[in-house]
Amino acid sequence: MELPRLKIAHMLWNILVNFLIGLIPILGDAAYIFRKANLKNLRILQDYAKKHSHDGKVIQPTRYASA
Repeated sequence: MELPRLKIAHMLWNILVNFLIGLIPILGDAAYIFRKANLKNLRILQDYAKKHSHDGKVIQPTRYASA
């Protein structure tokens, strides 16, 4: 999808925060119930996809295109 670096950084931040909170025994379990990094990252991807619709085109970076 060629996400902007800021979106990727936001997604990595979500994962890092979940991981760090998860290191704390009881708080980590409670935080996992209420703060789901994967769902937040999915929302970031969905919002980006809605705003950058390509009407049926295959989105593929040129560096991965076959010759």
